[in-house]
Amino acid sequence: MRFGTRRGDRALRDMRQSGPPRTLVWGRQGTEAKRAMARDAHGTGDREQDPGGPIEPEGTFAGVPYDWRKPTAKRVKARWWNAQDPRFFTPKSFGWGYDVNAYWLVHPVRFVRNRRS
Repeated sequence: MRFGTRRGDRALRDMRQSGPPRTLVWGRQGTEAKRAMARDAHGTGDREQDPGGPIEPEGTFAGVPYDWRKPTAKRVKARWWNAQDPRFFTPKSFGWGYDVNAYWLVHPVRFVRNRRS
């Protein structure tokens, strides 16, 4: 679509009035879109509890955990190599989904013993 045509001018005018789609926006408005998606994920819908509050960096969406905080060495180690955590699949240290607790891959007998007690 060219902006020199009437149709293009109309589309540009409409976009200036209503703003671009939230999912395609970068920067400051993109942050607002992320807030809206986080509200939807937590079931709060359109009602906003804290309009200026930060985006929830960790939680669950569709039953799968997410964590958007910057990964640290301590958190990565706690998720990937942790004998104290009885879970085989742990939440990702960054992103959406699960990681494998590699400690239990290396020590499968201890994993079975730990599950029985």
